[in-house]
This record gives sequence, C-alpha cells and structure tokens, in this order.
Amino acid sequence: MLEISLIKKNKICLEDYNYKQDIENRLLISQLSARDLELLQEILYSPLKIAFRDLSEALSCEEKELIPSIKKFIKSGLLSFNGSVITVDKEKRKYFT
Repeated sequence: MLEISLIKKNKICLEDYNYKQDIENRLLISQLSARDLELLQEILYSPLKIAFRDLSEALSCEEKELIPSIKKFIKSGLLSFNGSVITVDKEKRKYFT
C-alpha cells in the first residue's frame, strides 16, 4: 500500500499563481541600476514605514537622487509614498526577499 502512494504524482495547480506580476517583477529586477539595488536592499531590511529623509541618509545621497528609483518601486506596488513617509507593502516585500 505504501508503494502505491509513493508512485502517485502530486498535481500542481497554477490557477492561483499570478504569473503576469511575476514576469513584471523579473523585468523590473533585470533593469535595476546599482543605486536601485542599494535602495531595494535598504527597503527590504528596514521597517514597513520609513521616513524618506532617513532612507536618503542611510544611502548617503540626496533625496532628489532617489526619486527615480522610488518611482520604479511604486510602479511595481512594493512602495507607496505618502508625504515624507514611504510605506512598504508587506506581501510584495516577501517576493523580493
């Protein structure tokens, strides 16, 4: 009886898998610059809410230099920007870690 259960293959259901989002994220990652990667690393290891000023200080750069990179991650849904606070989406962050 044990042998029969070992032979039986598991079926995989991909209906719940958001492949379009995965492809978009992979394309985004492939186009990141060195500055973007530094920012991504800082975001992944920071709290879910980060002051924009604190983020620029941690990366030793001016806030205006980070804006193009921030916009890339906002477009992917990883971040939202509310005034001077950046909020990281917890579920999206799991994808990038």
